[in-house]
Amino acid sequence: MKFKAVDAMPGLSFSAVGFGCWGISGGDTWNGTNDAESIRTVRAAVDLGVNVFDVAPVYGAGHAESVLGEALEGRRDGVLIASKCGMVWDEHGVVRLDLSPQSITREVEQSLRRLRTDHLDLYQMHWPDPKTPVEASMEALEALRSAGKIRHRGCPGSRGS
Repeated sequence: MKFKAVDAMPGLSFSAVGFGCWGISGGDTWNGTNDAESIRTVRAAVDLGVNVFDVAPVYGAGHAESVLGEALEGRRDGVLIASKCGMVWDEHGVVRLDLSPQSITREVEQSLRRLRTDHLDLYQMHWPDPKTPVEASMEALEALRSAGKIRHRGCPGSRGS
């Protein structure tokens, strides 16, 4: 079975089925996964017509992005990568919210390096940061879009629970 793409927004056609990358985070996040199997799975998904991959730097402290980048080596054309920003971790693995323009810019550079690409198709704020005005975060995303590092940007609609 091949998954056909549907037009989701100007310039983006998403396959009807996407690939969530939290499961390829490795380590303690998902016991029993290994990188070689994850890479084979991503490549099989692409072969079946899946073209959208949802990832975030916080998935395995960057590990999921590195695995996805390796899996998509030589297959980046026609594949859409949706990533996120705003959940950063320290040297002890403690995660905190930070959607300051400086953090967003630093995060995208790190993500691009791990993903082995020069742009992200969709870059979203992962979770609201009450310390940073949403306007400041959106300005940072717009600057990244203008620089060609991201194609589309988004933000969450609510805090959730």
